[in-house]
Amino acid sequence: MQYALIRLPDDVTVDPMRRVALALMACSLAAFAGCRTRQPDDLLILDVPGAPRYVLATEDGVVALAGDDLAVDTLPVSYWYRGDRVIDVANVEHRSADFGLLTLRSLKTGFATFAASEPEPGETIWVQILEDDLEHRPRMVELSLYRDGDYGDLLAVEEFGVTAEELAVEWNGAGIYVRRKGAYELVGILNGVVAANPEPSRWSEWFGPHDLLAFAGIDAIAPTLPRSSDYFARRIRMFRPDFEHGLESDGSEGRRENR
Repeated sequence: MQYALIRLPDDVTVDPMRRVALALMACSLAAFAGCRTRQPDDLLILDVPGAPRYVLATEDGVVALAGDDLAVDTLPVSYWYRGDRVIDVANVEHRSADFGLLTLRSLKTGFATFAASEPEPGETIWVQILEDDLEHRPRMVELSLYRDGDYGDLLAVEEFGVTAEELAVEWNGAGIYVRRKGAYELVGILNGVVAANPEPSRWSEWFGPHDLLAFAGIDAIAPTLPRSSDYFARRIRMFRPDFEHGLESDGSEGRRENR
């Protein structure tokens, strides 16, 4: 919860009840601002034979999980824009063992911005899916990093009525997000893998999470991105010089004077 601060002039006195009202109003404004955080709307569909295959529009192009369908130069792509299905064509720009990078000829949908780091322990995580209605509106399903990442990139589904198997099978290729500084940032992509709980128990079998979601993190996606990507600039952390020990801004020891 974020709180807004309301500063009053020094010569103004406010009775206790009004202070309470002002505090409640500030909390309401902060909550309203949080609710208005724009949800991602970045899922696209590769129109290839077989089950729907989702790809993700990002700031550096459309990221797709590797597959035999990426062996061609162009692919038909569609997405939902304001309730209408838009048909487009994507050019396959780059392929790697795990991902492909595509560019669209005319993109009206939004795009995901990469986070500078992986999900942190205790951080709430979401996966974006689409509502099963006429407009196919985006919806966020809450996840969490299982055991704070002690078992790697495994996610537990926190929403009742949604299973790991459902998300892995139906939404393979969807984006994984965290919310930082008031915006959703991309930290990975569902790769269609379900893992058994590494600490199984009768409780987890009955009430969950018995099965967990695996995902490909941004470190796995990064080799597919162009070197000009802003992601690489955001993740660089400047070295802090340590003047006491004579270290320079680049981490070197610098020149030492003879004593």
